[in-house]
Amino acid sequence: MNSNLRFIFLIIGVVGILALAWNLLDGGGDEPLEIEPEPISVRTVSETDDASSSWDAPEDRSIDSILSRRRRNRPLPSQTKASVAPQSEPDKKSESEEVNEDEIILSGRVTNKAGRPVVRASVRVYANNKNSRETKTDSGGRYSFAALAGQNYWTKEPDPSNKAFTAEKQAAREYRIYAQHSDYNSASKSNVLIGSINVDLFLPGLGNITGRVVDADSGEAITEFEVVHKPGRQQYTTNWKGSSPKRVSNPEGSFSLGDIKSGDNTVLAQAVGYVQGASTVKLLNAETVDVLLSLKRGAALEGKVVTQWGAPIADATICLGRYQSKEEERSKNTVAKTGASGTFSSSVLPSSTRWIWASHSDYAPGYAGYDKEHPGPVTIVLGSGGTLRGRVTVDGRAVKDARIEAECNSIKMEAQTGQYGAWEITRLIAGTVTVGLQIPETETSPKREFMQVARIIDGQTTEINFDVSSLSAVLEGRVLINGQPPASGRLEVIVESFAGLEGDIADSKIDENGYYRFEALPPGNAILTASVKSAGGKSREKTVTVETMTGRTVVRDIEFTATGSIIATLTGIYEDEDPYMLVLDGEVPFPDDLSELWLDAYLETRSRGEEDGDEDGFFKFENLEVGVYTVWGLAFHDLMGSAGVDGLPEFRVTTEFVEVQADKETRVDLVLE
Repeated sequence: MNSNLRFIFLIIGVVGILALAWNLLDGGGDEPLEIEPEPISVRTVSETDDASSSWDAPEDRSIDSILSRRRRNRPLPSQTKASVAPQSEPDKKSESEEVNEDEIILSGRVTNKAGRPVVRASVRVYANNKNSRETKTDSGGRYSFAALAGQNYWTKEPDPSNKAFTAEKQAAREYRIYAQHSDYNSASKSNVLIGSINVDLFLPGLGNITGRVVDADSGEAITEFEVVHKPGRQQYTTNWKGSSPKRVSNPEGSFSLGDIKSGDNTVLAQAVGYVQGASTVKLLNAETVDVLLSLKRGAALEGKVVTQWGAPIADATICLGRYQSKEEERSKNTVAKTGASGTFSSSVLPSSTRWIWASHSDYAPGYAGYDKEHPGPVTIVLGSGGTLRGRVTVDGRAVKDARIEAECNSIKMEAQTGQYGAWEITRLIAGTVTVGLQIPETETSPKREFMQVARIIDGQTTEINFDVSSLSAVLEGRVLINGQPPASGRLEVIVESFAGLEGDIADSKIDENGYYRFEALPPGNAILTASVKSAGGKSREKTVTVETMTGRTVVRDIEFTATGSIIATLTGIYEDEDPYMLVLDGEVPFPDDLSELWLDAYLETRSRGEEDGDEDGFFKFENLEVGVYTVWGLAFHDLMGSAGVDGLPEFRVTTEFVEVQADKETRVDLVLE
């Protein structure tokens, strides 16, 4: 073979190796290779290339150079003799064809009053009350949404509970867009079609509240005061310190608060020697509203904190309103601390004050009622407190991270179970306490909630265990009204077991033939409440009890029969007492153990009605089935500070047994001695 022929074969071999390398890197050889007859010596810059990247220098055509460029996603120089045959372009969709869900886009811009873009505004699109997506605007105030493959977001079924979101709107792809930013009021647009562009939103500016603070009696300006605003209508003024009040010194008593969002806003003011004042105003977009706050003069809040034996307690925290177990929340309501002699005073007294709390790390919290009509020094007694502890198990296995909440007289304290299911709460106020348990949801079991009642004694430890059973019982049956299925109805069930009272377990609709069925119930004493409507539209309710058993199906039918009513009066009520009346099924004497009165299971099992009474002291209980009932008449003292040693409000009670007859009113008059 002569030298020229060898040189030609050598050139062909090199070109073949280059072509094979390019083909392997570009997809494994799915397309045929074409050998170009003539090399191109100068690289052409395409429209997508940066002009600054063009060059005239000779290319390095080695295999290593080609691989390096390919890894950097740079185009292979066009002087290469091998190229992949171009793939055929997919057919373009005509404008009349339906757009694929994955290509749907909503877009627009968010601006302020001056037309400037609002950067990093939160934009959310709602398909219904439960389905939404969120994005942020860019530096030009622009936003966009695109449906994501596999999420099936845009084809969600409409939420039946949202009457405004109809099936027709779902079919038309109509949605609502909402935009907000901390420096502006929010804005929204409804009935937006998916696929829309240039859906622009304008965010109005924030508003201002100006006003004056004056003496309620003289009308003269209060020159030194603190003022703050809180969104919404505030019923209590004791939490306002958490909003960083503005200190004002102005000879006219004037103030100005800015950057306030639209809607209801409450303005609160306080000054030394005055009772706090508040006023609620409705603020529209970017407007200024003027208010006048008139403060009444008030006596200073004074008192002392002592032990059960009368010894002063220094460094106790005094707070107003509802007691908060967490220190950071309690600090918002703190008005004073006791000195070495156990005394305290505060020149600021919110108008809503009815009771005053004291807390100290070495004692259980305590409280005293405050009569704002007859203010005077108060004494708060702190006991050593008791300890509550126990263990949580499910079918004998310890439960970790379950939440325990103990409550007595509005004092709530919490704990969490550890690795072995144990928990403990210390410094609990003496008296009757409600203990709640919440077991979090798992892959195999829903969230479960229980309640028990215990008595706390100073210096002693009370043990409460929650021995929970798994959900394996079934309860079913039929509901009838005088032998016929109700027009509509549903049932609710709670179960009392060794773990306590388990609520919010399940509810069930009654079908057209009157049948119902509950699955996955715990074993225990089930309290089943049926609420029905007859064909004539009359509402009825009935509660029965039935024992559920592990792994078994229990049948319990409920029959509504003829009914009568009870008309009752309660007399002998003092001015500072609130009347209350209960009707219980059967003959039920007032319990010796007062905690039983407050146990929900007890009332749910026996109660057939409860009323506060009208202005004339009449109580009416209707739709009571024929039988014997017990009527309890109670009068509660309206001051929490009158609670007894067991922690329950002070009250008086009288009872009477009555018999209800079909289609008749039974009258009973109760007198409190």
